[in-house]
Amino acid sequence: MRMLGCVFLFLLFVCLGVYASNQLEKRIKQLKSLEKAIGSMKREIDYRLSPLCETLLKTARRTEHPWCLFLEEAGRDFQNRKEEILNPDEIFQKGIRRIQLYHPWEKDLNVLSNLGRSLGDLDKKMQLIELSMAEEEVRELIQEAREEKRTKGKLYQTLGVCMGILSVILVL
Repeated sequence: MRMLGCVFLFLLFVCLGVYASNQLEKRIKQLKSLEKAIGSMKREIDYRLSPLCETLLKTARRTEHPWCLFLEEAGRDFQNRKEEILNPDEIFQKGIRRIQLYHPWEKDLNVLSNLGRSLGDLDKKMQLIELSMAEEEVRELIQEAREEKRTKGKLYQTLGVCMGILSVILVL
């Protein structure tokens, strides 16, 4: 029975290390998806001349989770808003709070927060500039995330194995 507990404990820590490493890869994939979504929004505004609410809703249909949740909710809120109740910044903040569970990296969500402060009440040219700036910020975040994955990915896996071995030694 004691041996079974040791095996379970070892596997638990190994799985935790692998999970932490996979979270770094998940962040990179989600940032790439956000970059595509911002590019799609730029094209929608620039070539189709869509209003922001339509742009958000159309982009949500083509975007992966969790950004589709954010964009869909923001698009609906823009469609149904009353000027005195919700400004663009509040709409984006509400959406960010909703997806924090799925994408907990605050630094990444700050890009959307900054975009919400500057988007919505601007003309087409300024919206495109703001989206370009956000797209560039996301590219930088992708590079940071890749570097973090390279430096910390194996560390987390190794740490999981070491903690598993240490816990088994302590139990025995």
